[in-house]
Amino acid sequence: MATINFVTGEKGGVGKSLLSRALYEYYQINGIAFKFFDADRTNPDVGVIYEPQNYAGLKNKKEEDTLLTFGGNANGNGNGQGNSKENNDQQSQSSSHKADLIRLREQEELFEGEADPNYGVKQPFAKSSQNPEVSPSTSTPVGSNPEFQQIYFSENQNELHLPDKIFREALSTPVVVNLPAQVAPLMDRWLEKNQIFRIAPRKNITFVNWFLCTGSYDSIQLFEKSVSKYGDKIPHVFVRNNGLCFNWSHLNVDRSLQDAIGKYSVKVIDFPALDNLERNLIDEKKLTFSAAIDSDDLEILSQHKVYIFLEAAHEQIKSAIEAVRDFQPKGTPTPTPPQPKNPTLKDEPTPKDNPTPSGKTEPEQPNEPKEQPNNNQSLKPKVSQPPVAATGKEHSSEKKNSFS
Repeated sequence: MATINFVTGEKGGVGKSLLSRALYEYYQINGIAFKFFDADRTNPDVGVIYEPQNYAGLKNKKEEDTLLTFGGNANGNGNGQGNSKENNDQQSQSSSHKADLIRLREQEELFEGEADPNYGVKQPFAKSSQNPEVSPSTSTPVGSNPEFQQIYFSENQNELHLPDKIFREALSTPVVVNLPAQVAPLMDRWLEKNQIFRIAPRKNITFVNWFLCTGSYDSIQLFEKSVSKYGDKIPHVFVRNNGLCFNWSHLNVDRSLQDAIGKYSVKVIDFPALDNLERNLIDEKKLTFSAAIDSDDLEILSQHKVYIFLEAAHEQIKSAIEAVRDFQPKGTPTPTPPQPKNPTLKDEPTPKDNPTPSGKTEPEQPNEPKEQPNNNQSLKPKVSQPPVAATGKEHSSEKKNSFS
């Protein structure tokens, strides 16, 4: 059985990337094979650090994609209206403008140096394709996998199939998905349109929704919305991000939240805080947590702080995984062991085959069987007893016999 772990919070800046990194290293350190997807199309920061051979090459490409998709929806219309002549003219002008921006961007990427206002460059140095950039935490050249395609949730009709790979990978291995902000409507459509919860039990695939909370009112409301919609299908882990909130006592008196936690058996964990100094150094050097513990870029005490943080994070993650392990989605039938077609033992005769002393088989009895004489001599005949007067001694006699 494999699990799809969705790391979400539906807001930006709630700590999704930090938890995704901790969850990534939890599987890594425990020797558990898994597949990771950074579904944040605009900023796949976790993928850039942990799988630079795939994601770092998307860093520049995403800016072009933003230009190409700016002002357009799935049908190519910026305002979502019909294909009128006015809209077509606006699209034509917008496309021409975007093409100019892209050409300028490509010109700038060919050289390193300060751009000249007259589109020239000072000290032009062409980037060598023979010396690709190398991630500080690994020797793997970034962007060295040209066949890699990022998986994300999209409203583009031509890209609706992309998240299907998440399910395919989960057929054989656990999956961790770092979700972007405001992805719930697109994710809902993928889950419902493809009836994911219908096929998942048949393929032994389970889910866990790791929901980051900042303690703010809107963050709590978003969690309640998620758990009320999918709480009976996906176990939720309510992650209190201690790096963004220091006092959670106000949640204890939130009746609506506590009712949701109790109704859907939500596991609550406390994600530890990491000081800004260490966090900024790790992000700047693009280090994994494990690499930061031994990195010369961090002082000895900073290394120790990262170690304490990762240890505490993994303890919380472990407790959550154990808590949701036996989650049973509502509406899923409990598997029962197969029963034999005929439970009667072969060496035990059925009532139809019970022979009489004469060697003949007794006929089948009607629905309301009448008392038949028993010719089996080994059984004692039934003797009628005269009625006994109620003296009150019969109860004491029975008790005496029961203990004798």
